[in-house]
Amino acid sequence: GWQFLNINPLRKRSNTINAIVEAKDGSLWVGFGYSTQPGGYLMSLDTNGRWKGHYMDNSGFLESEPLDLYFDPFGNLWVATNGGGIQTFSIR
Repeated sequence: GWQFLNINPLRKRSNTINAIVEAKDGSLWVGFGYSTQPGGYLMSLDTNGRWKGHYMDNSGFLESEPLDLYFDPFGNLWVATNGGGIQTFSIR
């Protein structure tokens, strides 16, 4: 059957998912875009079912619209964005 995952409603800014990727630790990283304005943000879901938002104010993510997510062999997250180039983030 279907399983539905909902993000923390206190920080929910969009429901438009552009990309999703699984990290080596089993966490899921999700790239959200805004449907009516430029920009976006990242959320991660740990293996215990807890969501964490990744924004300018807590991680340095420039909040450009994420279009694609990729983890390299060293554990770095690469984020291809609309308008913000490529941004990298180490989750180690």
